[in-house]
Amino acid sequence: MERQVQLKEANGADSNADAQVELFDNGVSLGFVPVSGRVWEKNVSGLEEGAHSFIAKTADGTTVSDPWALQVERALAGVENFDSLPDTMISVGQSIEAPMMTITFLEGVGNVGILPAGTNYPGKIEKQTLNFHAKFTGGNPKPPGQTVSVKLRGSCSKVSFWCRATNERDHQVSFYNHEGSPLGIVVLPPESPYVTESTFSAVGIREMVFKTARGDWFLVDTFTFE
Repeated sequence: MERQVQLKEANGADSNADAQVELFDNGVSLGFVPVSGRVWEKNVSGLEEGAHSFIAKTADGTTVSDPWALQVERALAGVENFDSLPDTMISVGQSIEAPMMTITFLEGVGNVGILPAGTNYPGKIEKQTLNFHAKFTGGNPKPPGQTVSVKLRGSCSKVSFWCRATNERDHQVSFYNHEGSPLGIVVLPPESPYVTESTFSAVGIREMVFKTARGDWFLVDTFTFE
């Protein structure tokens, strides 16, 4: 993916015919840029994902600009439906690698798994699905909830997914950016109607954390990222 940024500064150097500045990205020179009328600008393309810090120096090195900080993120778009994955069960501390995400069971008891849907709802819940409290069939008292991280392989501004068979009213999903700063929370709808969709929008979504209130075997599927 081509990533580029336009850098521009006024009053960057003396306005003589030979004035120029040298531009650096994370300490690596990007070459010299001519200054015209005390203004210079440069388009920088091919930026790698991650943190960048740009500075400009006058040609003689006597004047150095304040740094410009930039975070380049991979854009994530498409659908993750787990259909490429085999049946899998994990315990606390283990992870599942999917094409668009890494699913990690952080805290709780029982299992999280990729398992068949049973009853299919085409385009919503079907074939392989993500299961919380996998194969828990009831009993009192119910076991503690589970905390499961879903780290995306890029950033997006909108996430939607389908859920089936929740029996509790206080399961929730928290959303975070690449720095781990919270973006918001969605409470999963209870079992009415039987298959429900949840949607969340914010700039720079990079991680979702599912936190179930207590033991409740339910399915999630068809994550759409925009």
